[in-house]
Amino acid sequence: MRDPKYHHQVYQNGNHLLENGGAPSRPSLARCRLSHCVVACLVRGGKVVTPGFAMCSEASPRLRPHVARLLGGQQPRTMTQHAEIAALNLLPEGISLRQLQRMTLVVIRPKYSQKLRQTRMLCAQPCRECANIIDKLGIKMVVYSSENMLHRRTPSELMLEALPSSGTEWLIRS
Repeated sequence: MRDPKYHHQVYQNGNHLLENGGAPSRPSLARCRLSHCVVACLVRGGKVVTPGFAMCSEASPRLRPHVARLLGGQQPRTMTQHAEIAALNLLPEGISLRQLQRMTLVVIRPKYSQKLRQTRMLCAQPCRECANIIDKLGIKMVVYSSENMLHRRTPSELMLEALPSSGTEWLIRS
């Protein structure tokens, strides 16, 4: 079942996904420097735990206090809010590390091609900063999209493959 709120947000961020049963949506008038859309959610037992889908945005990259507390106050060092952080911020306030150890983080990057009239899934592999936070929280598994495939990794496997985000690279150079 399609979530109209999610598709509206994707549309507002300039990704011209299919809406209303198959017709390409018209270009968005929303102003955003992000040319892509990455969405994430946390799943446990086949059910989505976080309400709706969390998206990357130019919002504050900080974790909400109840999640940062689980990390000893650690905050991500990124320029924008990544979808993984946005999903973690949607967790209920009473969440525990034990509960997180039974959850899977799902991250995808859909992109609609008007030429092909289909949605492809591009690379949504979490960056090194997000992978570090995912690993420290003890999340059981991460599923992410890349080139129309879904990849499944443990947080420790993800840490070996993860690269810094472009925003983190900019912070390091500055």
